[in-house]
Amino acid sequence: MMARVLSQAGLKVTVLVLAEFNKIAGDALVNLQIIRRMGLDILEVTSEEQWKRQRRLLKDCDFIIDGLLEQASIHWSEDSMPES
Repeated sequence: MMARVLSQAGLKVTVLVLAEFNKIAGDALVNLQIIRRMGLDILEVTSEEQWKRQRRLLKDCDFIIDGLLEQASIHWSEDSMPES
């Protein structure tokens, strides 16, 4: 859901799904279908090799949102850390 909200607010969003698409069910599947219809970039990452290829994306992010277990924790990149 966070990806939808951020996209609707005008941010560029890329979703890394750390599971096989065909094994996603329930609310997670509903949200996956919605963001597919929205045209968001969605990448399936199910192996160490895929992770090695995709983790470069993290270096170019302003922030990362971990949506596991319906909790969002924001991880700021060094270049976009808020000032204290």
